[in-house]
Parts: sequence; structure tokens; C-alpha cells
Amino acid sequence: MTTDLAKLIFQESLLPSTTWTYKFLSQTQKSVKKLREKDYAKLISSLFEFFLQNSTTSLQKFKISQLISSIVIQNLERSASIIPEYKDSVMKHIETFQDSSISSQQRKLWKVSSIQSQILFRLETIQALAAQ
Repeated sequence: MTTDLAKLIFQESLLPSTTWTYKFLSQTQKSVKKLREKDYAKLISSLFEFFLQNSTTSLQKFKISQLISSIVIQNLERSASIIPEYKDSVMKHIETFQDSSISSQQRKLWKVSSIQSQILFRLETIQALAAQ
């Protein structure tokens, strides 16, 4: 299921629209919620790997950024260990983009995702301290 979902996402990212349809986002979110932890991690990792490929277009990268952000917002706990793994690579990759409205928006999306993972880490730390 993970591989099929990833393939569907990559195919959908080829469409010329600058964002995902509501129907596609809804279906993807439902499918993501059904994934086991291991499969969820595999999907998110494959999205990051696709994003980091030089052959992926700027528009595809923007759409993948949107999708990852959307998925992470709804799955903060499941994403906590995955985001830090790719954060530095993604931020370095974004810095190489030419200045454009898409690259500017991508930077904003990734900064928000980075802040979300920091908040989650702090919440987990507080919860761990409170449990002691």
C-alpha cells in the first residue's frame, strides 16, 4: 500500500496545477491514517527522497512540500523521528533554489514544518519530565 500511495502521489505531482485538489488531499490523508508506523515512516521518507532528487521539478517540489506539511500537521507524533532526519538536507537543498515565488513559498513551508517538529520535541520533553 505504501508503494502504491507513493506512486500515486508522484504521478499526481506531475499535473500542471500549483496545488493538490481537495479530493486528492482528503483521500491521501485517509490512506495515511491507515498506515502502520513502519509504513508511515517509509512513505514520508520516500516523499523526502523524491523532493531531494535533482530530476524533480520546482513545481513538484513545491507540491510535495505542501503535502508533507499537511501530513505532518495531522501526524505530529508519528513524524517526530522522521523530520529531523531530513531537515538539514532539505534546508540545504532549498538554499540552492533560484529566487522565485515557488522557492520562497517552499522556504516558508519548510520553516513551518521545522517549527512544528521543535514544538513536538519540546512537548515530549515536558511530558517526560512531568512523568518523573
